[in-house]
Amino acid sequence: MNRLIIFFTLNLFSCKIFCQVFISGAIKNAPKESEVSITYFNNYIEMREIEVGKIKLDDQGKFMFSFNLNKPKMAKLTIDSQFTNMFLVPNDSLFMTVDFSKFDSSIQYKGKGAADNNYVVADHLANFEMKANRYSAFNDADKYKLYEDSLERVNHEFFKLHDTQEFTPEFRNYITSDMKYRYINPRWMYKFGYDKVNKKMIDKPIPENYFDFLKALNLDDQNAWENGSYSIALMRYLTEMNDSKTFKSIPDTLSKLQKAEWRITKDYNYRKSIFRNSVLDYQLTWYLKLNLILVIEDTKFAEELIKDYKAVCKNAEYISFIQEMFTKANKLTKGNIAPEFTLTNLEGKQVSLSTFKGKTVYIDFWATWCVPCIIAMPDSRKLMEKFKDRKDIVFLYINVKDEFEKWKSYLSKEPIRGENLFSNKKQSDELYSSYNFSGIPHYVLIDRNGKLINSNAERPINAERSILEASN
Repeated sequence: MNRLIIFFTLNLFSCKIFCQVFISGAIKNAPKESEVSITYFNNYIEMREIEVGKIKLDDQGKFMFSFNLNKPKMAKLTIDSQFTNMFLVPNDSLFMTVDFSKFDSSIQYKGKGAADNNYVVADHLANFEMKANRYSAFNDADKYKLYEDSLERVNHEFFKLHDTQEFTPEFRNYITSDMKYRYINPRWMYKFGYDKVNKKMIDKPIPENYFDFLKALNLDDQNAWENGSYSIALMRYLTEMNDSKTFKSIPDTLSKLQKAEWRITKDYNYRKSIFRNSVLDYQLTWYLKLNLILVIEDTKFAEELIKDYKAVCKNAEYISFIQEMFTKANKLTKGNIAPEFTLTNLEGKQVSLSTFKGKTVYIDFWATWCVPCIIAMPDSRKLMEKFKDRKDIVFLYINVKDEFEKWKSYLSKEPIRGENLFSNKKQSDELYSSYNFSGIPHYVLIDRNGKLINSNAERPINAERSILEASN
């Protein structure tokens, strides 16, 4: 498939011991020496990708492997440069056929679990998600709403047409939950437009009560608590019903740290008040994953927050993740040595962070597919221009979770003055872990001695003062 759609599954089934999954296949017209691999996320909070199988196609284009699985997972099967998503249930035994030259349209499955995965293929080819996200093509909210309503009806008719008793209960629960919530985010995203001339986001006019569709959301859907579409839908609900209002009401008299603590306290308690059980565990954990780093300098506040979280959350795996995250974050406080790395520059040479010791370093973690990253680039260029005569300040742009050729192509069209480095998949995962961040753009400020000033630094539009102070 031409892009990865991240699916989330429900833990409605589990084996007391790990169960085997068998996958085999015959691939026509694949490049010589092609490899087949299967990966999935360990969970959908940490989102660490695990490779459970990797093998070369034989001379006839065939492959076969098995691995342990203890609960349903959405996985990614990769064959050379192509990949497809699979829904796997413990004890599945699948045989796949595909013509590499017409990859998406030729995938077929037989065996135990075939019905689930043939629908995954059909759903992708129907392209409902891509069609739903055409909000940028509309400037009339009422017309866009009619379009989304129509598309959603077509989606449900499509499912009825393909529905079969051969679907596993786990997949039926997953796909019906996904259809229920997959159109929430596109409807919310309608408010954003993009000015191509000035290369900036703009706000479209929104009718009064436009976001009433969010009020109809089920905030206690225990059958969908880990489903990606549901999680995003709840995120949009929280933005409109609480988070944006909290942000606007922060007292101006507070310091930056105090503002973060004030906001986090309000948002965290709001989530505690509206969610229950598994939905509550997931939402609190996700919120701390994104926001704990902002208050790590106040050890007492952070420890009290985690203490309350541990008393509320019932998911041991989530608690372990947040505790590990807290431990890592403490190593990234001001004055600690910045984690070392060695990455590739545009000339193919290896460059280490230690290369820039003796200079103040402002790091920008970004990717070509990251819209907020690209939108922030004009501000970054303005920032660099202000320091163009300072040889003791380095602007370091690190491309993460991207494709090497896309990175090079972007820089050839939109050059970024400064040091540009590329991190492959493994290196990107290590950077996310060592610098303890979960989303991009992400910024880090390091002093001339290689010590951290701020592992969660200001965005370029607000970073000038911090860089000046660090370099003087």
